Amino acid sequence: MSNVKTSFWLTVLASLVIIGLPTILKITKNHEERMYLVATKKIIESAETCFYNDECLQDEITIGELKQKGYLLDVINPQTKTYFEDDLVLIWENNHVSIKK
Repeated sequence: MSNVKTSFWLTVLASLVIIGLPTILKITKNHEERMYLVATKKIIESAETCFYNDECLQDEITIGELKQKGYLLDVINPQTKTYFEDDLVLIWENNHVSIKK
């Protein structure tokens, strides 16, 4: 009788690991991607506000310049757990800001 119970619980445990582990990993990855998206949107929205207020007159601006103008505070990159570099360049094209790669 104890071998049957042991086999049952091992089967249940194996099933939970087989189903649960990939699910948890996928949820964690999706969460990190969304956190990165939120951080970059915050930077882009700050830059767009600067351009719409005519305080950013060139087609390129850095995060450091946005901070100096008061449009942005330090933003943490959730992938590296560090602040986005101040020399990261944002480009203004067709009334939209994008991050220069």
